[in-house]
Amino acid sequence: MGRTIVLVLGVCLLAPPVFAESIRVIGEYAPDAHTVALYHLNGDVLDSSGNGRHLTLQNATGNFSYTTGASAAVQNALATAGTVTGWPGGDRLYSSQLRYPGSGDWTVEALVYLPVGYAGGMYFIQHYSEHVAGRDQYRLGYHSGTETAMWRTWGGGAFHGPLAGEFSFGEWHHLAGVYDASEGKNLLYVDGALVGETPAPAMDAMGSWNTYILGSWFGSAGPAMIDEIRISTIARTPEDFSQIVRGEIPEPSSLVLALAGFGVGALVWRRKRRVA
Repeated sequence: MGRTIVLVLGVCLLAPPVFAESIRVIGEYAPDAHTVALYHLNGDVLDSSGNGRHLTLQNATGNFSYTTGASAAVQNALATAGTVTGWPGGDRLYSSQLRYPGSGDWTVEALVYLPVGYAGGMYFIQHYSEHVAGRDQYRLGYHSGTETAMWRTWGGGAFHGPLAGEFSFGEWHHLAGVYDASEGKNLLYVDGALVGETPAPAMDAMGSWNTYILGSWFGSAGPAMIDEIRISTIARTPEDFSQIVRGEIPEPSSLVLALAGFGVGALVWRRKRRVA
């Protein structure tokens, strides 16, 4: 004689997603049709995009040096040893050819590292506006006041964030600041995850000057490291970042079922997959 078992679904609870604590770098970027500039920093500051936008390295006092990168797959990284101050003196790393064109999408990204115990802020990539103090076209960095990653652009007479996302010292992170022109907003990604977004107009031109790397204009500048700098005329997404960075994509880690009439039963299901 057959039996029929009826289960009544009571409560379904999904645990919150948990992102990987660190990233795994799997290779260098290759340029595409949207790449403005690409810097692997493997013993030189040459632009690997084919566009000839090479950086200028002013290193009279030896503040900059090449060191081990985030993984063997990306070879070297560029390090700065301490604080660079003064104007126009001091060791500098910069380009005059990384200016936002005045319209359209824009993405600034890099692998970055700050050591345990680091104090102060850091502009990993900063487009400085000549003779207009404090109105930099764009800044990608670490904000000491909020202890978060930072993506700020200047447009319409004001800065537009966001400042968001956990930034831990002593490990590599992938930061990406995106201006999405069609959506009219800034987006900030940390290790492939969207951590913040704010409405924003296009960046002002305002007689822009150089883009400085590793804080090599005013302010705190190290010790720190940077690698795989890419600037693009497209609003990049995590699928674009996965070319070099592989991290966990969270899925539901537990499923709790309350079964009416049978007390409370629990089924725990765990599954993980990786970005290819």
